[in-house]
Formats: sequence, structure tokens, C-alpha cells
Amino acid sequence: MDIIDGVINSLLDAIILVDGDLKIALINRAAEEMASKSSKDIIGRAFNNAFPGEQTLLPIIQRVLKTGRSFTGRDIEVDLGRKTFVDFTASPSLDSKGSVSGIVLNLREVLKGKGEGYDIALDSLSTVLGSIAHEIKNPLGGIKGASQILRHRVKDKEGVECVELILREVERLKGVLQELLDFSRRPTLSPLNIHEVIEEGLLLLKKEIKKHRIRLLRLYDPSLPLVKGDEAKLLQVFINIIKNAIEAMPSGGMLTFKTIPSEEYAYEGGRLKRWAIVSVSDEGTGISKDRLEQIFLPFYTDKIKGTGLGLSISKKIIRDHGGMIKVESEMGSGTTFKVYIPFL
Repeated sequence: MDIIDGVINSLLDAIILVDGDLKIALINRAAEEMASKSSKDIIGRAFNNAFPGEQTLLPIIQRVLKTGRSFTGRDIEVDLGRKTFVDFTASPSLDSKGSVSGIVLNLREVLKGKGEGYDIALDSLSTVLGSIAHEIKNPLGGIKGASQILRHRVKDKEGVECVELILREVERLKGVLQELLDFSRRPTLSPLNIHEVIEEGLLLLKKEIKKHRIRLLRLYDPSLPLVKGDEAKLLQVFINIIKNAIEAMPSGGMLTFKTIPSEEYAYEGGRLKRWAIVSVSDEGTGISKDRLEQIFLPFYTDKIKGTGLGLSISKKIIRDHGGMIKVESEMGSGTTFKVYIPFL
């Protein structure tokens, strides 16, 4: 037990064990520091007496005891003697018979706004880029119109080729501008069947999928409830992910789609939330660790013709939905994107 106590007390996260009677059975040193109290003043006391100012965690603890299901929360304000923001997990503690005998609280203190710096910068960037795109769009339309008129008047071959080049570059710039405008627009949320959105993306990319000899495996949960989303924007996310998977498998391979409800609930904004998880897995070349840390950054790309906005736009779209997007990859072992979208 001394070894176990030593390990628990060495953890940087605050650990609090609450028994089935809602009494504190154990806390580690990090929890003592967070509460500004000694374990002698806490252990054995009812949770609501030990932490009278805390209103968020007690209902979660009671729900874990009742359901036996883990809960998570991100950037939640708690008061364990002083007000602070934490990411937490509340997990059931099982006895020798496998019954829930208590819960383990794991709390990691975060500064208010920590982890939001990227999101704030992304929001600011999207506003600026949207404004720039609007300013460029009109004169670009004028350039296209003038070039089309010029194309009908130019007779020599070299002149025609120059005009055609201008028109192709205008179309390319229009595509970039559209990405910037999509980057800045907020989603309009409504009830959606996420499987239908995925299938629409696969239909739109059917030609590319067939061309690269990609095989599809669908592992859909037919009982999955409706999600809350913007169909056009979610379609954009899945098209981006599917395109990346196709490019990662130039010689073909299996592309697997799997949908499941999240095992955990999250406590955000004063209410419990659960997600639909859409996993998209390829058998491609994989992504190196250093690239993995940068792929969601705006304008980061290793593609010759890429803008570097596809995945950063996707991340922003999912965040604007109240969800999150994760990626797992190993070189030579393929890549899996996991998209979390809240249920209604």
C-alpha cells in the first residue's frame, strides 16, 4: 500500500476517491493543494460537507454511482476551497465482485482560456480572411469577365493560350477564396442523420475512389440518434478527410467508416452531453509525429497544390458544432480521424 500511496501522491493530477455513501475515502497531495486543505480535514467527511461550495461535481458523482458509466468534463469551473477551472474524469470504482463501490475523480487544473488560444486565434484569422476574401472576390470577377471578352477577340495562338492561362488561374483563385469564405461562416444547426452525410460525401468522390482502387468498409451503428449539425459544413469535413485518405493510398487499400455513440458523457455548459463518433481509417502511409502536431494549423501543407486550409477548416467546423476532431497515425500503419459530433 505504501508503494501505491507513493504513486498516487506523485501524480500531478488531483485524485479524489468517493465511496458509495458519498464520503471522501482518499485524496492525494495534488488534491490537497487544489482544496487548500489537509487530507486529515477531508477524509471521512461527506463530499458536500468537505466541499460546501462545489455544486457541479456532486450530481456527476451521484450519476456515476447510479449508472456505472464514466463522465468527463472540459474547462469546468469548480470550487474545492477555491474557484478554479479543471478538466476532469469521474470513473466508477469496482469492488472484488465487479459492483460499483465508489468513484474516482481525476482533476487536472487548467488556466481559464488554456487550450483556447488556438481557437481564439483561429476565430480571429477566419474573420480577417473572410473580409479579405470578400474584398478580392469582386475584382476577380471583373478580371474573369474581361478575360472572357478578350478570349473572343484574340486571334493568334500565343494570345489565346495566355488568356486561357488567366482564366484557369482565376478559377483556381476562386476556389481558394471559397475556402476562405467557408472558413469564416458559422454553421446553421439542424437535426441530421450522420450516415446520410457520410454517404453523400462518398457519392461525390465515387469516381476518385474507384480510380484509386479504394475498397470501402461501412461499420455503421443503425441505432445512432440524430446529431445536431450543418449538413453542408459536415459534408465539407468528411470530403476533406476522405480526400486525404485517398491521397494516402495511391495504390489502393481499405477505407473504413465506423460510427458509435461515445462511451463517456461530457459535462459542459451546465448540462450533460454525449457525442456520435465517426471514425475514418485508411491503410495509407501514415503521418509522422512532427507532422501530426501541425496538420490542423492554417496554411500548413506538404502538397504542391494544397492551400493548407482543409483540416484547419474542418477543425473549426467541428468545434463550431460543439464537437472535436482527433487523429491517430503511425508511419506505415495508416491514419484514423475521429470526429465527435453532439447528439440532439
